[in-house]
Amino acid sequence: MSNKKQIAAKLFPLKTGLKNLKSTVCRFNSDKDGSISVYSAVVLSVLTAFAGSSAVDIVRHSNIETQLQSAVETGVLAAASLDNARSTADTIDDYINANFTDPDILNGINITIIDNERTLNARQIRVAAEYEMPTSFMRMFGINVLDASAEAEAVQSRTNVEIALVLDVSSSMAGNRLAALKTAATEFIDSVSDDGNSSDVSVSLIPYGGAVNIGPDLFNEHAHSIGQINGQSNLDPSEARYDIGNGVQTGRFRFTNGGNCLELQDADFKGDVIPSGSRGQIPLLYRYVVGNPWCPGEKSEAIFNSNDFASIKQRIEEFSLSDGTGNDHGIAWGLNALTPAWRGRLGGDYPARPADFDDDATLKVAVIMTDGGITAQFRQEDPSVADVTNNGDNGNRQTVYSRGNSTHEIGRGTASAYFIEACETLRANNVAVFTIGFQLNEGSDAEALLKNCATVSSNHLDVDGLDIGAAFQAIRSSLSTLRVSG
Repeated sequence: MSNKKQIAAKLFPLKTGLKNLKSTVCRFNSDKDGSISVYSAVVLSVLTAFAGSSAVDIVRHSNIETQLQSAVETGVLAAASLDNARSTADTIDDYINANFTDPDILNGINITIIDNERTLNARQIRVAAEYEMPTSFMRMFGINVLDASAEAEAVQSRTNVEIALVLDVSSSMAGNRLAALKTAATEFIDSVSDDGNSSDVSVSLIPYGGAVNIGPDLFNEHAHSIGQINGQSNLDPSEARYDIGNGVQTGRFRFTNGGNCLELQDADFKGDVIPSGSRGQIPLLYRYVVGNPWCPGEKSEAIFNSNDFASIKQRIEEFSLSDGTGNDHGIAWGLNALTPAWRGRLGGDYPARPADFDDDATLKVAVIMTDGGITAQFRQEDPSVADVTNNGDNGNRQTVYSRGNSTHEIGRGTASAYFIEACETLRANNVAVFTIGFQLNEGSDAEALLKNCATVSSNHLDVDGLDIGAAFQAIRSSLSTLRVSG
């Protein structure tokens, strides 16, 4: 019922009063003694007084109802905003309080949240508000209150979701930890794929150990070609040539037994496109556990920009372990997976992705999970000997760059500084960054790095036992809240 009709319904079936008034008027009309003019004057006076005094209440009612409608409409829009971290009820209350300063009115407003549906791809909020306004003058005619009501609805969504899932498969994840990760990550993918509009969700799955296996296509695009350098082949260099003094990180080295992992340089932690044919290859080596290569094997190869959830889950199930904890390499490729400069360069199911950072139709999410502190980037001195473990030929080891710590500034050339730089780039471009610390020591440097990387403090989750699934469920719940736009 419209507000005007509601008011009219209150005003003009004043059953008893108007009935009596009508009876009196009829009596006056039948009177033949000439007194009709006196009675008419009385009736007109009563009606005039009614109309005049009622106008004050009606105007006040109209003003309150207009304010109430405005508060509900703006409150609903704010509640559905991407930047809003408060509950719908609290947000609506904020706007009601901002529009009404009279405590008597505030205490009398009743809010009903009719719809508050959240999915990964959309959010629908519908709110109604009611207030019974006590009348000042109309109560003389039997009308004690006028009902003011308002209702508003916001149906908002973003069409696209881009998720970079950066997962630690280092040697320390062996046993129950890896099994728990596989289960939790699979359930996370299931929750994403079962949600509405899942066809608009792309996932980049980026397992990492010492580095990231980016697959043969991306590797061959960006790695140096095998050829001659100053009259010598760059394939399988000698110990004398493969030395940090000759620039291992920036060298053009290639290896017969190397994997699909690139050496990353200082410029590769900002999301900038790596020039074609410009990076060296990481050789086959073992630092902590022989058999777990520094460059992850084929079963832990990254998948970029994919909507093939079955293949993503199959890759998760197949995860194999890799030596080292190269959080810097992992997050670098997570950043690339979400950076528009890499649009059309990553393969996958969406050639028009990654979208622009400021694209209103796209939510970008990065999830980084690790169970340990970041490690330095080690290489063997003699690249023909893969074993550089503590229990093996530990003399056959050189450090390309050190691990650093959580206080290192960008530009220090340490693994931590590179990690921090990539995190800052993600946050600066409005990517929702979530971090999971899996059985990390409280107060450790590793925990500090993750906490600082997360977009907000609540986006960092600590897992004490094996229930990493709870952390992924919390992230999934947060995504449902974020998956809206204003």
